[in-house]
Amino acid sequence: EGMQLAMGKLPKVKGLPIPQIEIKETTQFPTFTRQSIKFLAAPNEYVHALLYLPKDAKAQNKKAAMLVLHGTGDKGKWLVDSSHANSNRAVATELAHQGYVVIAPDYPSFGDLKDHNFATDRYESATMQAVFNHMRCVDLLQSLPEVNSQKIGIIGHSLGGHNAMFVGAFDQRLKVIVASCGWTPFAYYNAGKD
Repeated sequence: EGMQLAMGKLPKVKGLPIPQIEIKETTQFPTFTRQSIKFLAAPNEYVHALLYLPKDAKAQNKKAAMLVLHGTGDKGKWLVDSSHANSNRAVATELAHQGYVVIAPDYPSFGDLKDHNFATDRYESATMQAVFNHMRCVDLLQSLPEVNSQKIGIIGHSLGGHNAMFVGAFDQRLKVIVASCGWTPFAYYNAGKD
């Protein structure tokens, strides 16, 4: 409740339809498939993400899943993929190589959401919109037959690190939270303006 006083109210998440994936591009790797996707999180609100599916994941061989959040940078979700990330930041690709189902979404104003207009959206803060979007990513993961819905975690660096903690505060379905360089007293964060 205190977070919502600072960040704005979290819109209703329960009871929303299961996100329907639109695949924009598919790339095959030896042990997993990477899809560039988008899905409707709420009316007129799209989430763009990378989805990594292990080739041995099936309904009878369910996998643990991770929501991977990127740090600050224009490339957005690509900052956690080995095709664009620094070698020590390609967390999404590394987890996919280890056999996890992975989703890596864009944060509003980065990647495919670079033109997001904060003045006209329904959120009081970008943080709360990200929390909502990331919870919808968990909805999507839980809907996949390849995912063990009881084994979903979240990891992020910097911007993604503190958002991992924020989402974890709202979403009890996340069983593990990993935050790298993701915390500072709020009074010091952007001079207390965000």
